[in-house]
Amino acid sequence: MKKELVREWNLYSIEENILISWTRSKESYEEVTMPDKSTHLNFSVSYLLKSKLNFNPSTLILGTLAPDLVWEQTQDSLDIDEEFKKSHFLDDDKKVDLDKYIQFINFSKMKDINEKSFFIGYYCHLWLDDYFESKGKELISENIDNIDKKKTAKNNITHYNIENTREFFKNLNVDKSFDTFKGFESITFDKLYKSYSNYIEFTLSISSVSYNEQILIEKSRYDSFIDEALSKFIEDTGSSRNL
Repeated sequence: MKKELVREWNLYSIEENILISWTRSKESYEEVTMPDKSTHLNFSVSYLLKSKLNFNPSTLILGTLAPDLVWEQTQDSLDIDEEFKKSHFLDDDKKVDLDKYIQFINFSKMKDINEKSFFIGYYCHLWLDDYFESKGKELISENIDNIDKKKTAKNNITHYNIENTREFFKNLNVDKSFDTFKGFESITFDKLYKSYSNYIEFTLSISSVSYNEQILIEKSRYDSFIDEALSKFIEDTGSSRNL
């Protein structure tokens, strides 16, 4: 039974990372470690634990998942490209346009804590995608030089993310704090909650399974990378007049 669960864990992680790593082009998967769902959640949980601001944690977490919901609700491959571009506020060069998002959202006018929590979570996702675009290569050393090793390295990362957030999610109560938000009507609470629940159900199911894959990225190195990203994120958001 343990062996089957470990095999399932590996397949899940590889599929998840390949899927999210499609973001720019097929070549990007081979060149850059793009953040998967577990990385986005790890980053947002770390932000919640360090931030001194008042947020609804569960709403911020759901906001973090929102940009990639397109993968779960768009079946036509031709539609995915366009919907992904919209949900990630990509410019003509297929790079995340954070300024465009900030202007569109207009944080300064938000009074409702759930609305602000959701869109800060959404911003966490976009910001981290943009950060990994330029910094992700730092995680991949020269000896990780083929597609199989990259898959293993990505599995290392997914494992660390699950490990870092398991206790947080065990204690998180997700309340229905919204239905949808203006301008994002296709993204509903129910859809996000389903995505979240599927992820949590899986991570909890492997809580007792030992991880026996080759270590190509040490946990200390990965955690330091996320800590540096978080410090930069807090610095960026603190210096912005619009957040």
